[in-house]
Amino acid sequence: MDANTGESFQTFGMTLCCKPGSGKSPKMQGFNCMCEDNDPGTCVDDYTGAILSKGGRNCFQLIEEGGGKEAACTKQISKLSAANEAKAEENGAAGIDLIVGASVACAYSCGTCPATCEDDPDGLVANNCAGGVCEGVTDCASGIAKYDCDKKLSEISSKVPDLGLTIKDVCPKSCGACPSSRRLRGN
Repeated sequence: MDANTGESFQTFGMTLCCKPGSGKSPKMQGFNCMCEDNDPGTCVDDYTGAILSKGGRNCFQLIEEGGGKEAACTKQISKLSAANEAKAEENGAAGIDLIVGASVACAYSCGTCPATCEDDPDGLVANNCAGGVCEGVTDCASGIAKYDCDKKLSEISSKVPDLGLTIKDVCPKSCGACPSSRRLRGN
């Protein structure tokens, strides 16, 4: 077994890694490779792991499919290609999406991490909850007041993608969950 090299780990001829940007080192537990959870407000790719698990592609693949950083990072994930758009339409998710470079999507690889820990940096709550579709939630403050920090966003509105994100994940400052180390977004 080769030495642990930061975010990646060489074993049995395979490279195992934690989410790019996490600064975490994978650890072997038996035959399973485990990575610690990331703190809200930390800049990593695919914060919840749902983009890979539900979409079957990692951030590198999404960026490559979209034509590179400049072209892909400002597009919605479902609109990177005609195949993605057709799949989103088929699944009833055409209007439900994330920008590839969003802080909870591929911000580390896109270089779009906010410089400081802040609430709703991509407007996920504000943009998807406009017009009263989120049971009275319009921003981080009203979401926390009504539900506390651990409520899943997809349970508040069907317009928010089901990526396992909680209010704390997109509102780390108001929830008191900003990273205490220099692993703030982009640092």
